[in-house]
Amino acid sequence: MDPNTNFYLTKRSNGIYYVGWYQDGKRRWKTTSCKTKIKAFQFLKSFDHKEQDSNQTLCMSQLFEKYTKVKSISVRPSTMYSYRFAVRRFIEICGYKNVNSFTIADVGLFQTQLISEYKIHKTTANILFRSVKTILNYGVRNSFLEKNPFISCKQLAIPQTAPIFLLLTQLNQLSTSVKDPTIRDLFLLAALTGMRLDEIRDLTWESICFIKRTITVTNTISHLTKNEKSRIIPMHVEIERMLRLRKDASIGEYVFTDRNNRPFRIGFISFKFKKCIRRLGFDENLHFHSLRHTFASWLVQDGASLYEVQKLLSHSSPSVTQIYSHLAPEQMHSTVNRTESLDLQSWSCRW
Repeated sequence: MDPNTNFYLTKRSNGIYYVGWYQDGKRRWKTTSCKTKIKAFQFLKSFDHKEQDSNQTLCMSQLFEKYTKVKSISVRPSTMYSYRFAVRRFIEICGYKNVNSFTIADVGLFQTQLISEYKIHKTTANILFRSVKTILNYGVRNSFLEKNPFISCKQLAIPQTAPIFLLLTQLNQLSTSVKDPTIRDLFLLAALTGMRLDEIRDLTWESICFIKRTITVTNTISHLTKNEKSRIIPMHVEIERMLRLRKDASIGEYVFTDRNNRPFRIGFISFKFKKCIRRLGFDENLHFHSLRHTFASWLVQDGASLYEVQKLLSHSSPSVTQIYSHLAPEQMHSTVNRTESLDLQSWSCRW
């Protein structure tokens, strides 16, 4: 403990020392980026705490508070949770300091530490990268800081891999292994509609039309879609049959509820799915979102166009749907061969 400033050093589980102090009744942290006590003490001696004065500068956490006050209604809760987690990690790694003092070097440190110290997968690291970038962009647009160093940096390179999905036999095995009928129906709905987990959790009977055999996914007071756009999903015959049975026994507004007639927690459903996957000995990389991939993959394999799949999944860009293109080589061949009626005889004599 420094007797003059009441600053102190603490070592965290990642092996890095942090400077701690109290300011305005709140505990503050600043990373030393050092793993030895000697270097950490050297950092502490030269540490300029005046830069941390919240009355003179705007720090990252304060900027995020301003963001949440403005965006809490328009941003999905799950997205806001991701932003909060990303900001917390960014502060732990790059320090509690003026947002204008962050540099490209801080961005590089953030990415490096996420991978090397926090053992986070590159895909997750890129999500955190985009999250912090969004908050700082908000700061630039509202003149809280001059420039965003993330603009000049790239996300971590990740080789594109084909999405993992369930085979029909595996889906049948999954259905048989699930004892809870509500959870089983929920899994089936995800696999045959491509709906996201939060969309299914917040699904109400008001969104289901048995006459038109459609499910409407739209923005409500309690739920915002990922890209804030509504879409209509045609019902599979099995989904219609299942929903009609559930409707007859339903007593609330939500389609899927727990024993207390409340919507399930996201984490609970993900946990249930993963538990089933491991019990059946399926690919460890399968997760609940893989049911959405299953829906899209089956459609493409059965001849649906990528455009149709894009609309059903409500992808913001065709490039997102391209990950399923390898599943439809026959469709690509038929597209190329549409030019077979052209008169190319003058060329054939040269071959």
